[in-house]
Amino acid sequence: MKNIGMKIIGTVLIILSSFNVARCEELSGVYALRSVAGTQLDYRKVFLSFDGDQVSGFFDNPFTQPASNDSDANPTCRFFLTGRLSSAGEVKLDTWYPSQPGKPDETGAPIVLKRGDDGKWTVGLSGSLPNCDVPTIETGDFLKLEASHTWRSINYVTVVKSVLYSAPTDSSKTRAYLVRFDPVGMLDTHSNWSKIDYFGKDGDLVRWVKSSDLSAPMKQ
Repeated sequence: MKNIGMKIIGTVLIILSSFNVARCEELSGVYALRSVAGTQLDYRKVFLSFDGDQVSGFFDNPFTQPASNDSDANPTCRFFLTGRLSSAGEVKLDTWYPSQPGKPDETGAPIVLKRGDDGKWTVGLSGSLPNCDVPTIETGDFLKLEASHTWRSINYVTVVKSVLYSAPTDSSKTRAYLVRFDPVGMLDTHSNWSKIDYFGKDGDLVRWVKSSDLSAPMKQ
């Protein structure tokens, strides 16, 4: 009976573990950020990766004024996020943006996300944000999953120029490249290579880069 009981417990743990992995994979992806009533900022996106209880992400708003304004005259608001998913379905995220080598990262106020029964995440924020002349996320905003992805983490380019490859071989070099601080979603690794998803303005671009060109997985 004891052996049977242990086998049952082991089976339950495996099922729960599989469920948690699947649940996190369902949470990873591109989120549209909607505002409280009276504010219209259509271009805001949040890229989030859930790996177990580890959460990493990137906030992207290329326009800090409503869409009807001249976007070229507006500064951007972009920063990275790192945090943990609690058993209560809440995520507390540190906000920061990397600086040039040898200098400390720029940090800001934490963001708290609370998930509702409808699958939306409500934002809580108190304080200023890094790398934002005009902050464009506030308490009461909410996130809604727009496109699911299988990102293992959100990373960024650490070198001045990171060449893109169509396959994990030196002979697969392309003319395209990313630059320092460009954010990417980590899809897979192979030897000294990383398969990444670049969040370009024209859509996702999946390519390979040298793993040494990227930041370490952002964990808390």
